[in-house]
Amino acid sequence: MKFSKNVGIIAYYVEKYLFPIFLAVMAAKSGYSIYKSGLWETVWFFWGNDWGKVLVSGYNILSAILIIIFNILVGVFLVMAQKPKREPQGAKDILIPLVATFFYMAYSGLPPFFPAFATQNPIPASFQFPVFIGAVTVALGGLFLNIVSLYHLRRSFAIFVEVKEIIFSGPYKYIRHPMYTSHIMLAAGLVLSHFSLAILAVFLIHVGIISYRAHLEEEALASFDPKYKKYMEKTGFLVPLLQGSESHQQ
Repeated sequence: MKFSKNVGIIAYYVEKYLFPIFLAVMAAKSGYSIYKSGLWETVWFFWGNDWGKVLVSGYNILSAILIIIFNILVGVFLVMAQKPKREPQGAKDILIPLVATFFYMAYSGLPPFFPAFATQNPIPASFQFPVFIGAVTVALGGLFLNIVSLYHLRRSFAIFVEVKEIIFSGPYKYIRHPMYTSHIMLAAGLVLSHFSLAILAVFLIHVGIISYRAHLEEEALASFDPKYKKYMEKTGFLVPLLQGSESHQQ
């Protein structure tokens, strides 16, 4: 279903003003949860006595702070964002990004619908802490890539499938969709830290939705700017190729 121009304009203002308000509320909520959680006291009380608890609390604090920073940056860049050169053209240009953006809710919402055996962690207890360390490393790497990619996008950042100024700097020299790579890394960290077959199934669905969203963007960009097709030949989709290049929108 192809949208009229008015729908594209409405989507632009929703993205520019409604999403930043939502993100500001989420950032404030995350800040309040850090204050009320007692994580700082856990780090202070168990420092030198139980490094496992210190590490878990420290990771939760650091990840929450980085998510707050990310939400604030996204909100600011959406308000400052340039008008798209090509608005969303159909329902999938809006619905797929919305599903991909809010799919994280499925990690806690869907597993109870799976059989009991699929919701249990099959990793032996002796290996769970090393796996957690790997999860922390992957998730923090994803958050870092997320913020760096967002910084390079700045006014070209968008939620919906749109065409703005194509970005060729930073991680976009090597990957066409580093923002989406970072989301997959964040989700992978979540999967590893709370592993079960149910969580893994949700993760695979999530990766499929993210990949489809990225393909929609590539179709829009390639049809709008022929140079983007050459760029696609020189860069990786979600992981870098051996040779570098220039970059893209999101």
